Amino acid sequence: MPELSIITISYNMENEIAKTIESVLNQGFTDYEYIFIDGKSTDKTVDIIESYREQFESKGINYSVTSEPDKGIYDAMNKGIDKASGEWCIMLNSGDALCSSDTLSNVFSKKKTEADVVYGDTKNIEGKYCRVNKGNNIDLMTLQMPFCHQSSLVRTSIHRQYKFNTEYKISSVYNSFLRMYMDGKKFEYIDEVISLFDCSGVSSTNFWAVRKEYYKIKKANSIKRNPTKEIKKLIMDFLSYNKKLVLKKYKPEAYYTEKKGWELF
Repeated sequence: MPELSIITISYNMENEIAKTIESVLNQGFTDYEYIFIDGKSTDKTVDIIESYREQFESKGINYSVTSEPDKGIYDAMNKGIDKASGEWCIMLNSGDALCSSDTLSNVFSKKKTEADVVYGDTKNIEGKYCRVNKGNNIDLMTLQMPFCHQSSLVRTSIHRQYKFNTEYKISSVYNSFLRMYMDGKKFEYIDEVISLFDCSGVSSTNFWAVRKEYYKIKKANSIKRNPTKEIKKLIMDFLSYNKKLVLKKYKPEAYYTEKKGWELF
């Protein structure tokens, strides 16, 4: 049984999939299997995935590729969890990447406890700019997702108990981790940038849809809520979100500053 199962889901990602695969191939840590769940791509995605098979198998790494129709990203992720045989699993979506060739070695050397979930920091990528987004205190979970999914490792046995609810189309990750937290599962933060996260995805760009699902998830999980405070926060978040959009489009030099932690990627 490998220490880790790396799961990558894809659909028509021929221009992005190679950087994800190469970030895994370049790891010094090799005690893992690599699982691909493709949604029956119609471009060259699967051909590109298969072109790397020999390089991984020459290292003794199991390389599994499934390409078939699915019911969306969370259905695909659940298929990957079902196929995983590692003690731990990490979701690394097409277009995302592990931060450096030492990432996995560092994660397993820094892990100190018998946690159920280990999470770290994320380097957010926005066009030609990037900045590190630190993992937050886990007790913020009832308010928001404290870390990026791609920067977390979950015990496979735990992930099978808390698979993704496919009724949620954008924020099912939050639902699963919130349920783990409420059930008392143990989370451990490590000071390590684990993944490079592409901020152009739907969960990063659709303000109202994300918050609508968060509302449903909190209600379904009986999270105690303060409507007055939530409305105030929603208004402030919306104003801040739109201010960022305007600055990014018309005055990027005022938004992507060193003071705010940005640097050229």
